[in-house]
Amino acid sequence: ARVFFNGTQMTSDGGNSEVNKMRFFILITLITFNSFAIDESMVVNSVLNNFPLIEAEMLKAKAVEGDKIEAEGSFDFVLKAKAKIWRQDPYDNDYYDAYLEKQTAFGGMKVKAGHRKGIGDFNYYAQDLETSRAGQAYVGFMTPLLRNLETDEYRTKLEITKIKEVIAKEKIKVKKLISIHKALSLYYKYLFELKKLKINQEILSLAEKRQKFIETKFRAGSESKFKLIENTRILNKRQAEVMKTEAELIQIETELSLYVREKNGTPIKFNRDSEPEDKLEVISAKIFKSIDQNPHLKILTLEKQILNTEKRYNEQSKLPGLNLDVTGYKELSNRARYQDNILQVGVFFDLPLENRKAEGSSVASLYRLKALEKELTFLKDQLDQQFDASFRSGLLAKERWQVAKKEYETAKYLVKGETKKWEMGSSTLFTVNLREQDLADIETRVWYALYEFHQYRLDSGLFTASLVEF
Repeated sequence: ARVFFNGTQMTSDGGNSEVNKMRFFILITLITFNSFAIDESMVVNSVLNNFPLIEAEMLKAKAVEGDKIEAEGSFDFVLKAKAKIWRQDPYDNDYYDAYLEKQTAFGGMKVKAGHRKGIGDFNYYAQDLETSRAGQAYVGFMTPLLRNLETDEYRTKLEITKIKEVIAKEKIKVKKLISIHKALSLYYKYLFELKKLKINQEILSLAEKRQKFIETKFRAGSESKFKLIENTRILNKRQAEVMKTEAELIQIETELSLYVREKNGTPIKFNRDSEPEDKLEVISAKIFKSIDQNPHLKILTLEKQILNTEKRYNEQSKLPGLNLDVTGYKELSNRARYQDNILQVGVFFDLPLENRKAEGSSVASLYRLKALEKELTFLKDQLDQQFDASFRSGLLAKERWQVAKKEYETAKYLVKGETKKWEMGSSTLFTVNLREQDLADIETRVWYALYEFHQYRLDSGLFTASLVEF
């Protein structure tokens, strides 16, 4: 499926490698505000480098790294030692045992290697503790044959923390996407309100000049009081509109300053002296529709992996325990009546008569997994439809912008003509004010259509995760 936007191609080929190399198309196709104090790149860079909530998400990712190190610690070497001195006539003996033990990720096997020494007189039931004078070196392993063979508590925890580490990185992307989307939305809204303020100030200036002209004529007795009152009402209305727009602009500036900051965190002060140019540039570049890049989808997919990992562990937990323990001993010096080499083999078996913990965990994991699959399916449909809706709405906004510009040129011509007619006495003040207000409304609609166009493009970038190159 392919769609085109004024020479810009969008395609659903989500696997193309160019997706990851492209910055969001609004940064190269949006309106150019060369004379304004800040631009899109400044907003984006400020959010990426100075926004506290993104920094907070990065710190959370560091915490997950600590959880992963903790899980890896389950496979560390452990030094264990024990000593026993027995004094009971006639059985006086000393026993020492020190060994290294390590839980491995290979089939749940636990290995050990050490040295033990038992000298003196041992009772008949403790003869296995007796060694040569130099003691015994030994190595051994214990491996599961049923439960914990495929996976166990340690491997499951490590696998989950590794997945959570990737989720933490995706959450940083989510925070970046949402923050950049919000900041740029406020930025374009700010530019629109700034232009709207200037438009209202311009028609207010016209009313103020006309007010002085009418007052002069009224004092000279050549103009009626009714016209003076009528223009005063228009003047007051336009003053109120300027005040209202000014208040809206202050609110947007305040909110935008949360995102646009200096390196030290200080909010940037906005310069209203410059104004945006009425110029729209669309660069013919391939834009790929790829909702698969959206980190929300990736996070749900990774959470599904976690549930599958838990489910596999819970299924293992329902099996009976059967462990094989093998240890080989080597005498380090001669010991009368005994061989130098000893092999010890043991089998351990346990069968829980009730295993409701494993059963309950397994059932819970199964239904959580099914629920997550439903959420994942819905999110894919939602992102796909939201992208299509934003794309089509962006097309309509651009068309509205073009139509409104034509309407503006016509209205401007009518204002000039109506003003000349009024100056010649063939038109009314009411009609002139109406024409001026209509022109201001149309010009406002021109800029609002342009603002909506950018907003829809921003939305498309949010849904496809192409607002910024991570």
